[in-house]
Amino acid sequence: MKKSYILVMTGLFLFITQVAKTQEKIKTEIKSGEKFPKINVINRLPESANLTNFESGYSNGLMIVDFWATWCVPCIRELTELSKLSARFKNRLKVVSVTHESAEMARAFFKKHPEIDLTNISILTSDKSLISYFPHRVLPHNVWIDSTGTVSAITSSEDITEKKISLFIQNKKPILREKKDILNFDYYKPYHAPDSLSILRSSLSRFNSGIPAGGTFKGATATDPGIRFIGGNYPIGMLYWSVYYRKINASPLINLHLVEFKTKDSLLMMMPKDISKTRYKTKTEWAEDNCYSYELSCARTISEDRFFERMKSDLVEQFGYKSELKSRLKIGQVIKLSDKANKIPKSAGKEKSFKLTAGGISMSNMTILELIGGINQFFNVAEPLIDETGLGYPIDLELKNHNSKEGLNMVKIIKLMEENGFQVRRQKRKVKVLVISDQN
Repeated sequence: MKKSYILVMTGLFLFITQVAKTQEKIKTEIKSGEKFPKINVINRLPESANLTNFESGYSNGLMIVDFWATWCVPCIRELTELSKLSARFKNRLKVVSVTHESAEMARAFFKKHPEIDLTNISILTSDKSLISYFPHRVLPHNVWIDSTGTVSAITSSEDITEKKISLFIQNKKPILREKKDILNFDYYKPYHAPDSLSILRSSLSRFNSGIPAGGTFKGATATDPGIRFIGGNYPIGMLYWSVYYRKINASPLINLHLVEFKTKDSLLMMMPKDISKTRYKTKTEWAEDNCYSYELSCARTISEDRFFERMKSDLVEQFGYKSELKSRLKIGQVIKLSDKANKIPKSAGKEKSFKLTAGGISMSNMTILELIGGINQFFNVAEPLIDETGLGYPIDLELKNHNSKEGLNMVKIIKLMEENGFQVRRQKRKVKVLVISDQN
């Protein structure tokens, strides 16, 4: 049983990764829309259908050059079907089946498969020429040539149907899906899938001096269900912080009054204010050792909670620190509703956005809790804003700073909030603090 299993898997592997060992260096690859090469017919199995030259093969309507191999299971089904289709369309369709394998191997193969009628198809063996013009990795590989000698399409076996061949011969242009093999694909090298094919991507890399420190989080929208977080050149502490607080801020900021590092070497968590008091000589030297770029993206709809749990799992697996939110009694700026604020309507439903500049704060389709989180993070306040408004629904809010030359600070933000229907009082409250600690 074990031997049988190995043989099956080997055949599957060859089917996926096949490259003819006998192929020569690619001459000039011919693509769809280009002319079929003017070359001679060689190494035809005498017992297969006659083929004097390729021009006679395509001049009456359609010629399909089918690349195959004796070990390729899908090729067996396709050869059987092509033989029947060639008989069905007689002189309008010519099938030329090409293999890099020897005539002896081909003959032995066809003896085992009498269902393939060789009188309907021309078999070319020991090929080195055609494969150089039509290089490929995956079999079957089919080249469609019209009556003018132009390559109309290169397809897999899925398009080899009676209906599509009939439409092609009638010049009705069937929909043919172009087959594009990645010729230089190597399973022993990193696979970089195009964004259009990516469903889930998780990547962690070391410090990259060529990119700025920063990042962003994009949630799902009505037009784009995908969700994505990226943090470039973030220290470990900032990556963990992002799991809990990264909702609207694209800058690498952290409120150090709302995080506790209980690790053996807290120097690994965040860059110290005075690098000269550490074992590092420069900030760049510290960053090279302790900063990382992390990306997590999912093209399909997933809740933000599940998304960030996945991110947390990645960080724990790589760095080994555990993290959790714990309550701590702190003095904060408690925000409540005034009578005026009771009239604050729900958001008009625009795309979620947040902008903080010297000219004020503008947000749409976001909650007060999200606004407060952004402010606490931007200003690294020792007395964080605390939400007790009861506004659990998203709102649109514009806090304009009419004296923007002086910039924006917490005193002005509190004043702007009071002018827009909120009451702010300095009081003690239990607040959530992120605690990052060693596993043991």
